[in-house]
Amino acid sequence: MLVLMRSRVVVLDPLCEYGNEGLIFESLGDLVNFMSEHSEGQFRVICRFESMEEYDTLLDLSREIGMLTVVIEELNFFIQVQSKNPHFDQLYRFGRHRGVSVIGIAQRCAEIPKLITSQSDSIISFRQTEPGDLKYLSSVSFIGSEGAAKLPDLEKYKGLDLAVDKHFLIFGHRQVTGL
Repeated sequence: MLVLMRSRVVVLDPLCEYGNEGLIFESLGDLVNFMSEHSEGQFRVICRFESMEEYDTLLDLSREIGMLTVVIEELNFFIQVQSKNPHFDQLYRFGRHRGVSVIGIAQRCAEIPKLITSQSDSIISFRQTEPGDLKYLSSVSFIGSEGAAKLPDLEKYKGLDLAVDKHFLIFGHRQVTGL
């Protein structure tokens, strides 16, 4: 629901979880052709690439194109605490200067680098009971221990918005019901 009102959406869908919510591209070349033809228009595209290099190039292109929302399903697929992805880092740090909003989705927040939470204006979390995840969320300045303490008691598929603005992170299990 976070992207329903957005007119230019690119979804990175490495596990093929999205269906009819947009045009599906399995080739970066085909996506680039489509986006060059629709550079000023509205679109919802779902990217299911074979290689990480294609996703990395897409992250760079998204920053260059600007004025769009990038939904990154399974953040852990693209970036982990112990490794860096410079393409992702550049998008997350500087994409806002080109009007790029990022919505990142992950199950385990403790496995997400601090860069991401430090650049996030909002974190939406579903029920969390893992002590490491709760400790991690407690350390995020705008959540703190009070916000994290609410998470173990949430009902299944009920989320809690811990702040509001442009970049979003979504942690926990959820039902994907469309964009």
